[in-house]
Amino acid sequence: MIRYVGYLFIFWVVFCAQYAAASAPLARVLQSGHYDADVRDFSAFAEEAVHQAMARGFYIPISQRQALMGQVRAKLGPEVLSQKLVTQMQSVAGNTSVRSVRDWYSSEVGRKTLVGIQVAYQPGAERRQKAIAPSLLADEDLYGWWQSYSKQYPFAEKWLERRERVLVESVSYIAATMKPYTPFDKAQVEEQLARETFDLRPKVEERVMWRQLHALSDLAVTEYVRYKKFTTSTSHVAFLKLVGSASDRVVAQATADFKAMLAEHIVPESAPIDAQDPQ
Repeated sequence: MIRYVGYLFIFWVVFCAQYAAASAPLARVLQSGHYDADVRDFSAFAEEAVHQAMARGFYIPISQRQALMGQVRAKLGPEVLSQKLVTQMQSVAGNTSVRSVRDWYSSEVGRKTLVGIQVAYQPGAERRQKAIAPSLLADEDLYGWWQSYSKQYPFAEKWLERRERVLVESVSYIAATMKPYTPFDKAQVEEQLARETFDLRPKVEERVMWRQLHALSDLAVTEYVRYKKFTTSTSHVAFLKLVGSASDRVVAQATADFKAMLAEHIVPESAPIDAQDPQ
């Protein structure tokens, strides 16, 4: 009996190890390749929404604010939502793009590319990017590839749209929860955030471009050609679509969860006297 239990334990350990090995590469590809940037930044969007609401006169006491953001970081933080994205993508039956992309990033060129992207996104990398900017812009093929790739999968626009949507929904919900008897102009918030997005777009697009070009600057010509071919492959295009649809579901649920947290931590104003005791 003890031997039987021992075999079961060994089988369970091996099974868990294989499952972890199957799960970890996708998480690493999403994070190191910055495919999940807009998902990982959700908690930052939520915090910004609180500050934007307060700037509009919806004051949240510091104790409530600290408790709220502590819960957001614990339940809707970068690592938590990134893992939910992995789970969402792995739940899609019959999709072979994940395996193909994981296999490519397991190759020598793929691993080198992931390292390059990680380096390009580290704090302080902007100085290096400014220094090599002239040579990057002079490489017509590299710059041309980026122009085409960014249209196929607009990383910057996706991030900006996600931010704007989360802010509009969250600020509006805070207003409706805190002051349910006070009229609130959601259209005005949408208009202001749309202007913010318009102003931010060139800066965000430029930042993403420099990071991506910097990430590929150390690849040999043959390696770059292989990477360029990979980004236009059927499997990678399908992978990008899967990331997008799975991200939509994860962020939609995160937004709903954030609203539930807001309802838990925010104290609404009392009803006006005439509303409480109608004549």
